[in-house]
Amino acid sequence: MQALPNKQYDTSIIEYRVVNNESCIEWKGYYYVVPNQYMYESCLVRESNQQIIIYGPGSGEIIRYLLAEKGRKNRYIGRRSQNSKTTTYTQTREVISRLEELGPIMAEYIEQVKKHKPGTYRHHLRGV
Repeated sequence: MQALPNKQYDTSIIEYRVVNNESCIEWKGYYYVVPNQYMYESCLVRESNQQIIIYGPGSGEIIRYLLAEKGRKNRYIGRRSQNSKTTTYTQTREVISRLEELGPIMAEYIEQVKKHKPGTYRHHLRGV
């Protein structure tokens, strides 16, 4: 038998994941919340013994969490409590810019929604 080497080896599991439209990364059935600015970006995820570390594209560490305990009912890790009274909505400018990225037809769609639903167009655009 040979002796083990003196160097420490990193046995972490490393994979790339894309941040979904809920600003979360799915890892082993649980959803870990990432800041909104990384939505739809491919991020490096590293799982070590006790924690998961998420790295941004071309940058350093974004956030780290303890691994979710098995059998946990709430699948979202890092999300604010559902009991809070405040609701955070995406800014209308951001919604419109995201829709315009889908193509030139969306600019016309946005104008029509604003024209026909002037009081509630924000609600309708967020639902797209």
